[in-house]
Amino acid sequence: MRGAVFLALTLSSLFAQSTQKVSVVGDATYLIAGPICSGSGVVPVGVKCPIKGDIAIESCLPSLRSSSNGKCVAPVDAACKKIPSGAWGCVWSNADVPATTKGSDAITYPPTTSVVGMEHVVMFKWKNSTNATAIDAVGKAIIALKDKIPGIVDLSYGEDFVKTRNNGYTHMLVVRLEKKEALPVYTSHPEHVKVATSLKEMAESIMGLDFDSPRFTPTK
Repeated sequence: MRGAVFLALTLSSLFAQSTQKVSVVGDATYLIAGPICSGSGVVPVGVKCPIKGDIAIESCLPSLRSSSNGKCVAPVDAACKKIPSGAWGCVWSNADVPATTKGSDAITYPPTTSVVGMEHVVMFKWKNSTNATAIDAVGKAIIALKDKIPGIVDLSYGEDFVKTRNNGYTHMLVVRLEKKEALPVYTSHPEHVKVATSLKEMAESIMGLDFDSPRFTPTK
């Protein structure tokens, strides 16, 4: 019995110490020893986050605050905190993040505030009878909606350039709305109804989804 308990504790310890991927909110993905910060309960499942000096293994972009000389390096210890989605996640402490120097340019990052908006995503598969001229015209009408309907934070529309994995859906619309309540305002707006009517006539199939989009924006 004691042997079984010892084995269970040993396996549990090894599992907890195994390396796992964890992303820092608004930053890259790191590989660290677990148990990583995660979960959505009153307390996190784990509390481990990247610490100062850790090097990211994925999603490193030049625009990130951890970016330095072609790689992403944790500028400070990340903390396990509740994030806007309600889950536990790793975040940098803005007050502790130093300026990042790239060449002769020093970049400082302003304090941020969390904003919970939503994304409205739609994909279009055109009928064989729909020609390029009509697709171009409706695309311009879609883009023009950004300045006509309240509640739109950003709007993007374009054609897939990979073309090998879209299952016939060649164009996509992504609308960022300031809050969920803005969605019915958007869909019922006369300008949207007009464009949507044309799209239904032109498309063989339309696929859409809507989801919450927690994000961080600079405070003013």
